[in-house]
Amino acid sequence: MIDNILIGVNDTATTAKLKGAFGLPNVTYDDDFAVVVASGIMGWQGKNWDPEVNDPTLDLYCGNITADKIIYPDTESLTPTVQDLLKKGGYESEVDSLTIPMLNWIGWLAQDAVDGCEGTQDSCFSTHNATYYAQDDISQDWRSWPYQVSCFYTDLQDLRAKST
Repeated sequence: MIDNILIGVNDTATTAKLKGAFGLPNVTYDDDFAVVVASGIMGWQGKNWDPEVNDPTLDLYCGNITADKIIYPDTESLTPTVQDLLKKGGYESEVDSLTIPMLNWIGWLAQDAVDGCEGTQDSCFSTHNATYYAQDDISQDWRSWPYQVSCFYTDLQDLRAKST
């Protein structure tokens, strides 16, 4: 639904409504918005068999979006908005089954990411800051995991290309 709205509908008012529903009305770039709303599934990277090391983010995210009851009562007022977005995003026939998961996703995201933002939403969530990403000295410990993942992905693509 989000991809359909951001890429397919291509309507600034609907995109603004979508960002607003997720509590991210001031995230300027659509790709930054998409990264934030995808943060739950990115919790997969923190899964570990060892409970001392495991990050429960993915389990919490999945538990929230698969619940059959609203977990975050504050999101109930967004029901008409969510239903309209689902329709505009191509899921009109599934509005009844997707409304509660969407409301819980919005509530989970607020608790996990949005509410913790101090400053502007762009300062918290934007990847469009060339100066920040140019920092490449050894003290930049935030870089190592994305670097490993992107290198692995590139290596995997190279291996696949060679095997075909």
